[in-house]
Amino acid sequence: MDALDLDTPALYIDLDVLEHNIARMQQQCRAWGVELRPHVKTHKIPEIAQLQLDAGAIGITVAKVGEAEVLPGDDVLVAYPLLQAKLPRLRELAKTRRVKVAVDSVDVARDLQGIETLVEIDVGVGRCGAQSPEQAVAIAQACSDFRGIFYWPSWLDEAGFQAACVKIDAVLAALAAAGFEARGEDRLWGFDAGCRENTADSADHRDPTRYLRLL
Repeated sequence: MDALDLDTPALYIDLDVLEHNIARMQQQCRAWGVELRPHVKTHKIPEIAQLQLDAGAIGITVAKVGEAEVLPGDDVLVAYPLLQAKLPRLRELAKTRRVKVAVDSVDVARDLQGIETLVEIDVGVGRCGAQSPEQAVAIAQACSDFRGIFYWPSWLDEAGFQAACVKIDAVLAALAAAGFEARGEDRLWGFDAGCRENTADSADHRDPTRYLRLL
């Protein structure tokens, strides 16, 4: 069928561009020496998520539990901090898949017994995340399975990125002083919708969103 013959509204995907972008991002992350865990909120399509996994992504990132319940991947990060009402569904999901959760609340962290947790840090964007190294330590202390920190610096300018690096270093220092050591490959996550290259130097993982539709 010709695309011009499609009834609207309709989703049209250029498969060549899609596959090129998936392969290119995977190659770029390998060159940076970081793992790729794409955020699937951009498309929410199981078949596209599977293409990303088949290309080498270590897992998927989702915005909410409902996405994780219907999308593929044995290793899932729920990137948006959860309300306590969502925890029963999260625990059910964790019975069959490896699940990690971003957390920025002591109360929710205490309820995530047996669930791998990443403490989210606000590095200047002003959405979610711990506001200070002391708060980050308090949240980590409330976690039963603390795995590291993650952050989302996508809207920052160059000065903002420099300030974010200072804050991340301060958080890591405070966690180390409190006796915490994030575990292996999960130490530090860069959550960056725009995939700016200057964030890759400080992160072990990348969780980009928009690269699928870039030409």
